[in-house]
Amino acid sequence: KDAILANEYQTTDIELAKEKIANKQAVDFSKTAPIIDWEESHASKTITVTATLPDPSLVNSGIEGTENLTVQNVLPRIGTGYTFNSETGFYTLTGTQNVDPTTLDYENNNYYFMWARIYDSDNGLFANSGYMNNGLRKISHVTKAIGTYTSSNGNKYKAITYTITGYPYSQKEIENDKSDKGIYQMNDEYGTSYYYRGSVNNNYVLFGGHYWRIIRVNGDGSIRLLYAGIKKDAQGEELFSTLTDNSLCYKNKRYVPFNINNNNPAYVGYMYGNTLNSSYIETHANEVDSTIKKYLDSWYRQNIEEKGYSKYIADSGFCNDRSISVDSEGNGVTTDKTTRYAGHKRFVTLKSPTLICPNINDLFTTSSSMKGNKKLLYPVGLMSVDELSMSGHVIDVMNSLSFSSSRISTWLMSPSFWSVASESNVFETSFVPGAYNVNGEYGVRPVINLKADTEISSGIGTANEPFVVK
Repeated sequence: KDAILANEYQTTDIELAKEKIANKQAVDFSKTAPIIDWEESHASKTITVTATLPDPSLVNSGIEGTENLTVQNVLPRIGTGYTFNSETGFYTLTGTQNVDPTTLDYENNNYYFMWARIYDSDNGLFANSGYMNNGLRKISHVTKAIGTYTSSNGNKYKAITYTITGYPYSQKEIENDKSDKGIYQMNDEYGTSYYYRGSVNNNYVLFGGHYWRIIRVNGDGSIRLLYAGIKKDAQGEELFSTLTDNSLCYKNKRYVPFNINNNNPAYVGYMYGNTLNSSYIETHANEVDSTIKKYLDSWYRQNIEEKGYSKYIADSGFCNDRSISVDSEGNGVTTDKTTRYAGHKRFVTLKSPTLICPNINDLFTTSSSMKGNKKLLYPVGLMSVDELSMSGHVIDVMNSLSFSSSRISTWLMSPSFWSVASESNVFETSFVPGAYNVNGEYGVRPVINLKADTEISSGIGTANEPFVVK
């Protein structure tokens, strides 16, 4: 930890480094770090994308699995214009209509398109035919073909695939020099924690054959690390495709659900209890492992324990904050009202993160810990939405320049909300942080803590010369 703090100001005086960090200007968590200006770009060459949607004849057909289809969502959403937000980097379609795009005149009019696809779940087939996104296309030509879509349960449905040729519109991130960058401090359960924020390039660690990024130095002096692949500067799917085993795979994929079940507030838990709508304590008791916990335990066992690295690992806790927001309608137990969890309030509304877990029941530690719930088999978890905020992310704003950016959808540890319509939701991040249904399948980046007395044998924390654990 001394090397980490000294590296911030290139000084050998640790107390001086701490003093300088303490005197930094207060962080504005309503802004991304780095603060980003966006420029839009219009490509001069066309590319082709495909969009597959249910055949309109399935609407009101009475065929099993098509109950959720509407006339609007089985046809692509096409816009006559768009807007671009230079603060968030988002395009938004304007003048939209759901229409067969092969019927439009592209020679004499401008039309724009974003996305269209079929989804399916236990409740049957449904579709999404366009929304705010960063993949805008100015259409030049469209063709269509009738085919078949096979759902996850094996049912086959008539579908239409539209082949859309057009000019891609994209965004370029330009880092603003006024951005927060470097190490800041905030209290956690153990004392003063020092966390990294922004587009830092001096928080790389090489440990156990894997690259990691330092999230923060915990108040007890241990060092919290975020998995970063087995090669330096891994990005996107490389973070998961380069794993040395299949323990983070689900059904032979690289992505896993947070929980396979999603129809009860209990399933926002890293572990959970009774799902029979009993008391809050029984619902959120730590009795059953979530799907994601099982995979993280498997990864830790194979990559840390069995390779003899456990002696370096601290038990500093992971917060799965299931406390209820003060303005929540629901209570985290009943399923007929929307429950918003405290992490949702802090990240979405207040823009005010914390490193102190409100409830001991939600601070996941092993049985050897002096703090927490002592329910973990292995000291491994995920990044919290509060830590994501502190690293430089803001809800619904794109940021690939922060050191914690995954550039692909990745689970966080923090519950967001329960609602009757969308059921249990936990925070997730890629370019853009948001909340998603727990039975969605996303990437996993393990988080571990190195002991406070860990020493380094070489390195200065850069990608080319990471801190190497002795």
